[in-house]
Amino acid sequence: MSKIFKIQNKADLLQQRDIWKKNNQSIALVPTMGNLHHGHMKLIETASKYGDKVVCTIFVNPTQFEKEEDLNSYPRTLKEDKKKIELQDIADLIFFPTKDMIYPNRIDESTQIKLPSLSKDLCGKFRPNHFSGVASVLIRLINIITPDTMILGDKDLQQKILVSQMLQDMHYDHLKIISHPIVREQDGLAMSSRNSYLTIDERRVAPNLYKKLSEISQDIINGEENYDVLISNAKIGLEEDGFKIDYLTIRNYIDLKLPNNSKEELVIMCAAYLGKTRLIDNICFRAKASYS
Repeated sequence: MSKIFKIQNKADLLQQRDIWKKNNQSIALVPTMGNLHHGHMKLIETASKYGDKVVCTIFVNPTQFEKEEDLNSYPRTLKEDKKKIELQDIADLIFFPTKDMIYPNRIDESTQIKLPSLSKDLCGKFRPNHFSGVASVLIRLINIITPDTMILGDKDLQQKILVSQMLQDMHYDHLKIISHPIVREQDGLAMSSRNSYLTIDERRVAPNLYKKLSEISQDIINGEENYDVLISNAKIGLEEDGFKIDYLTIRNYIDLKLPNNSKEELVIMCAAYLGKTRLIDNICFRAKASYS
């Protein structure tokens, strides 16, 4: 088993980063909030294909939680997360900074990133400060680590699109974003740290979200063009299963705008509560095939 650096201090991180840079070794970054599951491990595995060195960050970012969300209840499993990364034996460095290191001034006085209008749509409509918080922590991690590649999962598709635009707008031309397909349980449920919040009964029902999105995509692939009817019927079915829907929509995959024609690359997106757990999922598809 190779040595994995476990670093909390910024100075130690910079020292190791500079050694790698001096040796012309590229860095691939996998940012996480911990409570790692198999999906996270797949991101780390993918990172190793794009960088000589892999850095996994673990930081529960307070600025991406809304006031009504309980930041304190988010699982902190640092010890277990370190062990999982060690056993996988792929990552070269685990960076788990403190809140004061990431936000050296008071959080309410810290510099925040303002994102374009997409950040107020879809998930942003229900969590208006979320994406600004995500962008604000990612830009800090990127500036500290200076990775060449960053791996982002397609489950958080809106986040990936917003972060990609932010980096383009701010001329981070050296940094490449690599998308990773959604990692799913055997029954189709998209893997998420929040799945642990589900009760036993809710966990049995949760895969119905993916099944319903799959049905919509297949109907469109088969030629159905009345998206409104498809969405309306799907909402009824999900609500009968106990889901409380934030949104269920069909968008253009590239920019998440409403589609103009059936030949576009499309994505079906949904966010819904099952009990107290908020689940998000999406399926991207072309005219003759779907993928997620």
